Amino acid sequence: MKNEIDVPVQVTEDKGPVGGTLFDHPSFVQISFSRVQGGRNQFFGYDLEVNNFIKMTISESEKRKDLLRDWYFPKKTILECDMTESQFATLITTLNSGSGTPASLSYKDGVIIKLPKNYQETPTQEFQKDIKERVKNAKQGISLIVKALRDSKGVMSRKEQQELLSAAYTVQNEIEANTSFVMNSFKEKMDTLISEAKTEVEAFTEGVLARTGMLALKDNDFVAKLMIENGKEEK
Repeated sequence: MKNEIDVPVQVTEDKGPVGGTLFDHPSFVQISFSRVQGGRNQFFGYDLEVNNFIKMTISESEKRKDLLRDWYFPKKTILECDMTESQFATLITTLNSGSGTPASLSYKDGVIIKLPKNYQETPTQEFQKDIKERVKNAKQGISLIVKALRDSKGVMSRKEQQELLSAAYTVQNEIEANTSFVMNSFKEKMDTLISEAKTEVEAFTEGVLARTGMLALKDNDFVAKLMIENGKEEK
């Protein structure tokens, strides 16, 4: 059974120089998203290593009311959650769909949480491991068939023939059907990685353009030069 907090909103008057009325309650929070450049490269539920990501921060909040205006101030940080650009795009575009988007919790209740480095294998390593295991099983099956043929010395009962055929079919299925399934799965994985990589590149490019544009607008000489050039073109 979940615990429940049912308390009234706390209202106090600020006696300091700022003044105003303060409203506080355990349910008051603020959520923010920020783009971070560098700092980590591995994320839960994501195969690519990227340095640029989105950080979601949830903090306790307080409302200050003064002069018929409301101001909201974050207080103690409750948790921080990191996700890639692709995961963030999936999160905001798949509402009411599925069971949620994977993300990496990086801070909670005053504790910094670090994801271990190289905690997961790359798709290529997984593919190689899976293929090796299937080849190993196929070789074991072939060895059993060869041994059975040698031990029979050319004379086999009907039951032994059926067991041998069953073992041969198992090896055949392992080589043909299962290996084909692994190859198709690997192709789908690569297609997904390419799509995710495109999303990361586009997000990085947009971020660079946005930062470049803001820096340019702050440069008065640049703005003045741009206006002069536009004036010349119009003439």
